[in-house]
Amino acid sequence: MDFTKYKEEVKKLNGMLDTQEGIIDYLGTREDLHKKIEELKKKNSSNTFRIMVMGAFSSGKSSMVNAFLGENILPTKALPATAIITVIRYSQNKSITIYPRKGRWKGGDSPFNIELKDLKKYCLINHKESQNVKVGDTIDTPFEKIVVTWPLDILKDGVEVIDSPGLNDPTSHDQVTKEYIPSADAIIYCMSALHCYTKIDKETLEDLNNRGFEMPVFVVTYYDMLMENADGDEEEIREFKQVMTRNLEPHSRLFEKEYVKQLGHNSLHMVSNLQALRAKQNNDMEELRNSGFRDLERYLEVYLAELKGLEKTQAVKKAMRAVNKEAIQTIKESLNTVDMPLEEFEDRIRAVRQKMANAKSQAELLTKNFDLELDNLVVEMRPVMSSFAKSASGQLDVWKNEYECSVDTNIFKLKQTAQAITDEFSSFINRKIENYSIDWSKTVFVPKLNEKLKEVGKKIEKQAMNLDNNITQIKVGLNFQKQEAKLSSGTSKTAAVVYALFTGDWMTALVGGVLGGQAMARTLTCQFAVGFALGIASLFTPVGLGAFIIGGIVAMFAGVGWTIAKIKDTVCNKVIKEYRSQLTGAQKEKEITENMERQLNKELNKLKAGMREAAFGDIRQIENQVEATLDEKKDIEFKVEEKKQFLNRYQRILEEIDKV
Repeated sequence: MDFTKYKEEVKKLNGMLDTQEGIIDYLGTREDLHKKIEELKKKNSSNTFRIMVMGAFSSGKSSMVNAFLGENILPTKALPATAIITVIRYSQNKSITIYPRKGRWKGGDSPFNIELKDLKKYCLINHKESQNVKVGDTIDTPFEKIVVTWPLDILKDGVEVIDSPGLNDPTSHDQVTKEYIPSADAIIYCMSALHCYTKIDKETLEDLNNRGFEMPVFVVTYYDMLMENADGDEEEIREFKQVMTRNLEPHSRLFEKEYVKQLGHNSLHMVSNLQALRAKQNNDMEELRNSGFRDLERYLEVYLAELKGLEKTQAVKKAMRAVNKEAIQTIKESLNTVDMPLEEFEDRIRAVRQKMANAKSQAELLTKNFDLELDNLVVEMRPVMSSFAKSASGQLDVWKNEYECSVDTNIFKLKQTAQAITDEFSSFINRKIENYSIDWSKTVFVPKLNEKLKEVGKKIEKQAMNLDNNITQIKVGLNFQKQEAKLSSGTSKTAAVVYALFTGDWMTALVGGVLGGQAMARTLTCQFAVGFALGIASLFTPVGLGAFIIGGIVAMFAGVGWTIAKIKDTVCNKVIKEYRSQLTGAQKEKEITENMERQLNKELNKLKAGMREAAFGDIRQIENQVEATLDEKKDIEFKVEEKKQFLNRYQRILEEIDKV
């Protein structure tokens, strides 16, 4: 494959990024833009080209990847799989590596290899092994991603295919997929022929277009079922393709004539994944052509040869334009500063500093009240936390009835048999308690917590919005423009935090960069629940339980008439009795509640820190800008014309980059 054009484009963009970086360094006050440029340079220079396979739940994504591989490797959604990203890379050797989430996998944090035949064990729900467990309506997994290496030609030259969890999947979070999108360079979007271009498809494609992905490739799966439903009516099939083309044309430039001519086909492909997989396994080229898959493979080969990286560079360019827009605005403000007489400028600075002092007082009062409200929230949540022990205790007999003994028993070795049953049953109950605590946290505790957080939001809303308005006014004063300034339509971090508390819509607030990426959303859902579960389970894992029970059982075995069933029943009853005492004793209930309270305070402290950062973050940024601008103003009083020439020249350069 010839990637000369792509490499030339990367080199040209790197040059423009270096120019942008130099100009932003000269401005000196935009560290945020400097970081964005660094991220863009890293993305642009990467030798890896990632093609992300996306689509709604049950759209045939994994089946399509299996057809590419020629083996039924990845589990399909006919089975209850979990939300794990799968990355497929080139290698002459076939391998599968599992990457655990830090601190979540019982086998440690290091990646480990597995046999191909064992992959489904790590992707599917597995309560017995306690590795992928269904909690409420979602699945919790200790694994971050799976990396598959495969001798597939299309993966050569640094190409990776990422199989993502289905959007709108009832058992996984769309966020797993959406968080991975920024690292992708191109998109293959799958849709089932039985339900094409649904609302979720349309919204997702619009979002991808807004992110800079202008050339997604579309694959309609289950083409064989479409043919069957149409009874082979070619006119009906042709009409279906025409409708789909009209719907999808606005979402991909690959429908444009120049690209259709260059690639030999438009962006829409109709395939039968299972037929293609069967054809590859049987080395039947005619069946592979009939499945529509051979045309898709040829299309992607030409796409990678001719257009590799075009999606990648388009996304980089779009981000560069956004950086340019902010940098040019900063230059214009600097030019206004240069033109303003020093005395007038210092008067404006004094006025801003006075407003800043007021804003600091407001921020201090806001964060103090916020902390008090969260402290009160903990007290209000105590009855909910104290209900857990009794609730879990009520499940012990249910779990006992679910237990299936798999111990190799021997009536002549009573002590060893009792020991083995005790160990297995205790581990079984521990897993049940851990899973139950996750489920209880998600279905009982977290919803109640969210209600309380919304109440906190309502109480502090007015204070936070007043602070937000004052910060906006201060930012207007910092523009140093002689004409009347207009208020920004954006909101500060503080306002976004309050929005999240008030509505419970954490993800919308986090899009604005509040509280550092996705941390808060995860804390209040899966991670929060799992943290509770581990803390709770650690409280009543009885030390020496085996020896305690076995001592009593051995004493009872002095007589005769024991059967394996009786031994099992006796062991289970004693284990359940001990666990019940660990759950329902007054002191133990108190310990469990106090442990929950510590865990809750730990997470709420993150929220307190987030609010403080949000309230004071804008203020610190303005203070830095004021000091830097004042120093700059004094330094350039004797170099006004030189400074203006630099700024005007840099503005022209950025505008030229925009044109390119």
